[in-house]
Amino acid sequence: MKKSLKFSEIYIAYLPLIVFFLNLLYGLLNIEGVGDTDSRYNLIFAIFGFIPTIFGYGISFLANLLVGITYVRKVKNESKRIIAFLLIGNIFLAIFLMFLLRFKMIVSFDFIKDIDLWSFIFSLFLFPYLDWIYQKEDYNPKLSRKLLIIFLIGIFSPLIGSTIQVHFRNNAKVQQLKEFYHSRDLNYELTLKSSYYDSNISDVGVFDVFDKGVTIKVGAKYTRQKLK
Repeated sequence: MKKSLKFSEIYIAYLPLIVFFLNLLYGLLNIEGVGDTDSRYNLIFAIFGFIPTIFGYGISFLANLLVGITYVRKVKNESKRIIAFLLIGNIFLAIFLMFLLRFKMIVSFDFIKDIDLWSFIFSLFLFPYLDWIYQKEDYNPKLSRKLLIIFLIGIFSPLIGSTIQVHFRNNAKVQQLKEFYHSRDLNYELTLKSSYYDSNISDVGVFDVFDKGVTIKVGAKYTRQKLK
């Protein structure tokens, strides 16, 4: 029983990271094929990508929640009790980030280039770090606080950086479509209204195109941020 508890206390904290790296490997292998426009939604992706990853994260978060509750119940040191609550809080933070980022961390390796995804990655590294602090008997509270601040900056600063990245990407989308129309002697005014992921390597920009008082909606597909 003691050995089983030791296993849970040491290794369960690494489960979310293991799920992430397995999903990253899946994205690198690109099993479902980069040429399929609906590859994000096809059967192969559902069976080998999306569903196993969702279950993997669900199980790993639940396991860490049980360990966190165990830590809170058995600890007598107030500082370590706070660490245990931080571990539990990090579970809900990671789940919140998954919804905030629209589960794009599950789609493909390509989305590792998105700055905001690093918020989620940092939250996964926070699991073993908090567990390590809890397990350590002679840890330095000052050093631990500094490292914790670094991790928290690592979680929240990419969300700010993402706003800048999205701004430049949107401008690039508009510019590429304008150049496409200009190459055909069409001087349309464009406004990007929205965009959504179409596959594991592509997204679609939805534009309002203005010409002589008439407005039409146009969809333009971008593969790895290039107009196709």
